[in-house]
Amino acid sequence: MAIENVALDGTASGSGTNTAGTDTNINDDDTDTYYGGGDGGYLGAGSWNYEDIITLDKTYNLTKIEIFHLYQIHFRGGDAAELEYWVDVYYDSSWHNVLHQTFSSEADNTTTVSDETGWNGVSKVRVRADGSWSSNEFEAYSTHHVYELRAYGSALDDSGIRIYNGSSNIKIGSEILDGHKLRFYNGSNIVGIPLLSTGDVEASVKRIFDGSGLTNMATDGSTNHTCSKTGDVVDSTTCANTYDGDINTAYKVDNYNGVNGTNTQIANITSEHTWSTPYHVIRARGLLYMYYYANGGSQGTNPEAWLTAQLFLKISGSWTKIKEYTQYLEQDHFTLSGSVYKDFDLYAGWDDVTGVKVFVESKNKGWVSENPIVHVYEAQAWVDTGGTVKALPEVS
Repeated sequence: MAIENVALDGTASGSGTNTAGTDTNINDDDTDTYYGGGDGGYLGAGSWNYEDIITLDKTYNLTKIEIFHLYQIHFRGGDAAELEYWVDVYYDSSWHNVLHQTFSSEADNTTTVSDETGWNGVSKVRVRADGSWSSNEFEAYSTHHVYELRAYGSALDDSGIRIYNGSSNIKIGSEILDGHKLRFYNGSNIVGIPLLSTGDVEASVKRIFDGSGLTNMATDGSTNHTCSKTGDVVDSTTCANTYDGDINTAYKVDNYNGVNGTNTQIANITSEHTWSTPYHVIRARGLLYMYYYANGGSQGTNPEAWLTAQLFLKISGSWTKIKEYTQYLEQDHFTLSGSVYKDFDLYAGWDDVTGVKVFVESKNKGWVSENPIVHVYEAQAWVDTGGTVKALPEVS
């Protein structure tokens, strides 16, 4: 989430007595310019005061208020001088004090003071100060200058998404960044929704798991891998292609037959991956491909194909089928051919899981020739091995 000094986009306006500098200097991002007040002299008394308000360009949830300022007090003997300043934020239709200090002894200091309490729905920030002096013999004065009044907050916009918090709909914030895990296209840009710590000033009541602890157990180093097949391996592919996490690589098998006569050819692959510690699987996936070719020629043999794709999890020690696809195809004479790609991607949630397995098969029957081909791209089982509960951001 981008935290910025949002005071820079606001409009400053000040007034007072015995002021110095320009009111718009307190949010110009220039630490050599200032606005403030001060007064002093010999054998007399005087006072000063000022107020400078920055009206923000919209309401913000602020994380930090900071003032870079100068305060000076000088007097000797029985003379006196003092000053007092306040920094306030405006929300819920009233001003709320954030910073406050009083000085009544010799001082000459330029410093930065800040507070990071956090405040929601802030539309204005202000600094105000007053001071006085009195002299019976020597010079006396008090001065307060503000170089920068900074208000830090996220530059989140209203995403248009609304969530009911139990009493009303709240607005969820977003920003034009595509680095967030949670993002969407708003019609003009890819915008991201930052996931915040639950204690963040902008945290809404909506909680979400950030997924940082998700692990595909099929790729884990402690997992055992076994593949079996019927048919011939294509292009030197290996079982490792079924658990490398790459959906573009596959273990490929075909079983071509070119001998005339009624023949049935089978190509299949079983890809099995097991581990010892039981986990709650939140996502299971199998990416499988089946090609069929059967030529019945003119011999009166109808070409046929049987296709099967299955996804299993090993639950409580037993293989359990959680998804299956089967299809039977037949055609009058001549050639039957085609292909089917299946992406089983399930999020139901399963307990006590120690393995994931896929099975894919193409069985073809013809007269002139048959050529079944199967691919296994991935067998995956995703588990939560950590991660953090986060909150969606709320904007005013």
